[in-house]
Amino acid sequence: FSDWDKGTPSQAYFDELRRVSKHQIVFGVEYVNWEGLGSGRIKWNKGVAEGMSFKKYEMAYCSMIEEEVDLDLLWAGMCQAKSLSEPMVQQGDNESRIHPCHKPIMLYDKLLLDYGSVGMKLLDTHLGGGSIRISADKYGVGEFVGFEANSGYFNDHLERWNNYKLQFKL
Repeated sequence: FSDWDKGTPSQAYFDELRRVSKHQIVFGVEYVNWEGLGSGRIKWNKGVAEGMSFKKYEMAYCSMIEEEVDLDLLWAGMCQAKSLSEPMVQQGDNESRIHPCHKPIMLYDKLLLDYGSVGMKLLDTHLGGGSIRISADKYGVGEFVGFEANSGYFNDHLERWNNYKLQFKL
């Protein structure tokens, strides 16, 4: 375990993020009070059943919209989405989680389809399990830069990335 969740990123972090990027999608926005945050929100409904201890949704700030958009994608315990076309139907083969805030590759697939563009540059300052890196590779992101402060999580992501890259593609 790590100290990663003992505090939230500061206003200076957000200001720097805006300085170095054209657009931002930042998860966990409900835990911060940054000045200059626009009204765009993506509310990820994870399909958590009543009585489960998991949070039912996660909120992300999105600089590319001005409203709240709902995104349904099952991600509750071992219940995970079958596909983007069937986002609330459970699949049989589950994605392994390697980080406490691990997000599914399919979530980033959906975000890149809706808000990304081929050849774009993508920066992730909290890489975690590396799902976004895999999705970025699949969708033709031009340049990807990712950071993870915890060396254990980074090494786990690197093993996952290397296994992904070993897969044969037709």
